Amino acid sequence: MISSQPLHFVKTLPVEEGARADLYALLARLLYAGPTPELLQGIAAAAPLAAENDGALAKAWRELQTACAAADAQAARQEYEDLFIGVGRAPISVYASHYLSENWKEHTVVNLRGELARLGLARQPDAVEPEDHVSGLLDVMRHLIVRAQDGDVALQESFFRSYLAAWYKRFGAAIEAQPNAAFYRTVGRLLVAFIDIEVECFQIA
Repeated sequence: MISSQPLHFVKTLPVEEGARADLYALLARLLYAGPTPELLQGIAAAAPLAAENDGALAKAWRELQTACAAADAQAARQEYEDLFIGVGRAPISVYASHYLSENWKEHTVVNLRGELARLGLARQPDAVEPEDHVSGLLDVMRHLIVRAQDGDVALQESFFRSYLAAWYKRFGAAIEAQPNAAFYRTVGRLLVAFIDIEVECFQIA
C-alpha cells in the first residue's frame, strides 16, 4: 500500500531574479576570499550578458571575464590578501561601518544583528568577521531573492537601502584608487555597475 505524503510545491524563480541572485552570490564569493582556478575558469567561460544589455554592467562583466581568462589564481588570491586583509590594517576595508558617517558607525552592526535575527539568519559559528562584511551583506540579498514570496520586494529594498546603498560607491572607489588593484579592480567595477542597476530598479518599484 502506498502511503500518502503531502506535496510541497517549490516556486520557480523567474530568470531575471535567478540572474540577480547569481550575481549577488558571485560577488559575495569573490569579496570573501581570493578566487580558485576553477572559479576563474568558470567565469571566463560563462555566457555573456544579454545582447540588449550593452551598458556599464555588460562592459564590467566582459572586463571581469577577460581578467579571469588571463589571471593566475595564486596571484589573484595574493592580491585579495594584500588589498583586503593586509598586514596590520588593510588598505581597503570590507566593512560597511567603515564607510558610514560617525552617527551610523556605532549602530550599524547592532542594527544589522537585529535585522538578521528577524530574518531568521545568523553568522556562522566559526566565522570571525563582523556581520557588516560586504560579502555577508551581498549573501543576505541573495537569500532574500531566492526565498522571495509575494510582497518580499519591499523587504529586499529595505535591507538594500539600509546596508548597501549608502556606501557601495565609496567601496568601489577605494578599490579603483588602489594602485595595486588589478584583478580586483574589475570585481569592484562589476559590483558598482550591478548595484547601480539595483538602485534604479528599486526606485522604479
